[in-house]
Amino acid sequence: PLLIKTTDARYAQLEAAIRSVHPYETPEIVAISVAAGLPGYLAWVAAETQTELAIAVSKRFLHL
Repeated sequence: PLLIKTTDARYAQLEAAIRSVHPYETPEIVAISVAAGLPGYLAWVAAETQTELAIAVSKRFLHL
């Protein structure tokens, strides 16, 4: 399994990117909401998913 962390706002873009390169017709893509977490960590996830670096890394990882 692969675990990718993102925000609700970025989910649709991430799903589309995965579907565009995944070999399965119906890949297992699920979103799990976070009810609570360490505030600093949650802030880090939010910050990292909004940067151009995060977009570039995602594209490289997903071979887009």
